[in-house]
Formats: sequence, structure tokens, C-alpha cells
Amino acid sequence: MIFIFLIFVVILTLLALYFMREAVEQQEFSLMWAGMLMAAAAAGTVGVYLVAGNYTGYMMRSHDQVAIEQAYDSIRWYVEAEEASEPQVYVSDAVMAAPKDKKP
Repeated sequence: MIFIFLIFVVILTLLALYFMREAVEQQEFSLMWAGMLMAAAAAGTVGVYLVAGNYTGYMMRSHDQVAIEQAYDSIRWYVEAEEASEPQVYVSDAVMAAPKDKKP
């Protein structure tokens, strides 16, 4: 898979360089713009690959029971604090619970 990705990026980079060389020879701005877009596409492809690779590695590690326990331990103090605190009544709850006026 990595070889297909590298070949794709190399082809995009070579195509960008080809367009830029032709742009200089022909004094054509549109070819230079096309070369810049190809170079940006190659850079964007590398960026997406790196982000997706890091996310995939993170997801593979999250199935590990130790990682799940560490995540639970990191928020346990918050859950215990919420359970120990007194219940709070919000204005929206009081409005909904208030009896409606009965008209004669």
C-alpha cells in the first residue's frame, strides 16, 4: 500500500515539475498555476496519509483493555464529583414543572 501511495505522490510531483518547466519555456501562466495545483495536491495527499495513519494507529491501540482503563481512570474523578454533588434545578426545569394557569 505504501508503494502505491509513494508512486502516486512521485507522479504528481513529476507532473507538477513538468508543467512548471513548460510554463517557463512558453511564458504561460496557466501552466505554472497547474503545476502549483499539482504540487499542492501532492502535499495534501501526504498530509492526509499522515493524519489517517496516526488516527488508524490510535484506533488500533484503543481496543487494548489497558488503554480503555486508563481513559476511564482519567475521567473517574469527574464522574464521582458529579454523583456526590447536590442536584441542581435549572430555570428551564422550573418553567416546565410549574402548573399552568387555569382559566374559569
